[in-house]
Amino acid sequence: MKLLVLLSLFISNCVLAKTRIAFFKTYSQGQLIQFSAEGQYTHVAIEFEDKWIHADPYYGVVAINHLSEVSIKEYQVDLLEHPDDLIPTKLIEKYLGLPYDHNFTWSDDAIYCSELIAKLLGLKPRPMKFNTEIWNNDYTSKRGLPGLSPDDLFSNLMEKGFSIKSKSCFNKMKTFSEVR
Repeated sequence: MKLLVLLSLFISNCVLAKTRIAFFKTYSQGQLIQFSAEGQYTHVAIEFEDKWIHADPYYGVVAINHLSEVSIKEYQVDLLEHPDDLIPTKLIEKYLGLPYDHNFTWSDDAIYCSELIAKLLGLKPRPMKFNTEIWNNDYTSKRGLPGLSPDDLFSNLMEKGFSIKSKSCFNKMKTFSEVR
């Protein structure tokens, strides 16, 4: 009996020890908002223990209970998952409370959503691309500087062994089925 209890605890810890990342597709009046010509994601959050950590444009890096608390009105979420817990607790503590980086610079003074996830997972930045049809000159002048968009992060994580757990698993536009 004791062996069975220990085995079930071991299995449950193995099942829970995973890294999940939510990628948001944002909509306005039912139309997908794209930050790059080929892009589809505008925001990202990572699960840590029983919370979701993300860099909110208004509140900075915060922990929320449910994805429905993200300050985006219309969205769908694609969920990526890795079987291992890849997030060092010390890094979460380092970034919680930092302000949001509206300038998209790769620094530790302020941080944007995909930069936060990349730094938590030890991923390197890539030269940024800003589409001139979508972004104003303040941002297009940053082309080539280090950074990661949510779409770049998604591609990077797929190359690193993450898999798509579910597509459009949380849809704030029509129904509410909480991701946990």
